[in-house]
Amino acid sequence: MNTPKIFTLEEVNQILPQVRALITRLHSFRDAIIAKEAEVDALELVAGGRADSPLVAEAMKIYQDLVNRFYDEVERMTEAGYHLKDLDLGLVDFHGVYDQRIVCLCWKWDEEKVSHWHSLESGFASRQPIQTEVK
Repeated sequence: MNTPKIFTLEEVNQILPQVRALITRLHSFRDAIIAKEAEVDALELVAGGRADSPLVAEAMKIYQDLVNRFYDEVERMTEAGYHLKDLDLGLVDFHGVYDQRIVCLCWKWDEEKVSHWHSLESGFASRQPIQTEVK
């Protein structure tokens, strides 16, 4: 099992611009995937359900490329040590130390900086404001 990357509050707040950029790309990919999926469905209807149609095959190729690129971005986040929890909310967790234990420093897209935490076992619904300096 890999040891999780532990961030300080300062480190997390410094990388938030990159995290925002990643989430923006993920939103773009998600929107493109949804649109391309609808296009594939329409092309399959026009082609009489034939998946071997050149138009369907080309649209499927583009669709699969978009899906792969989406998951590449998610993997980039994971490799950097932070974890996307909810794309719609722009919810991301970073492991940190608070009150002498490892917790999740919890950030949401509309927040200027990380100002909440929750235990590793709980989630967004039980997050609490950071009261003291995170080490």
